[in-house]
Amino acid sequence: TLIIPFSQNEVQIAGRIARKLRVQGRIVVAAVPPYELKKQLTLANRIGANTVIIIAPEELTKGMMIEKNMTTGEQENVALPV
Repeated sequence: TLIIPFSQNEVQIAGRIARKLRVQGRIVVAAVPPYELKKQLTLANRIGANTVIIIAPEELTKGMMIEKNMTTGEQENVALPV
């Protein structure tokens, strides 16, 4: 799983999500600046990530994150891990 914060403002929450997912046994990589989405999705393909989690400001206000399946291309909003 690659976690992509939308901007520097979402980096801290991305780190917390990464830690929670690692505790659940998932292998997680956090994106590094610059956070340009297209480049990060290319990176996800290159490292073979099955899932990408995008931390975007609009979804955060709703307690959600975007989870994209890199195999099917489908994405959905899912609740932030508790």
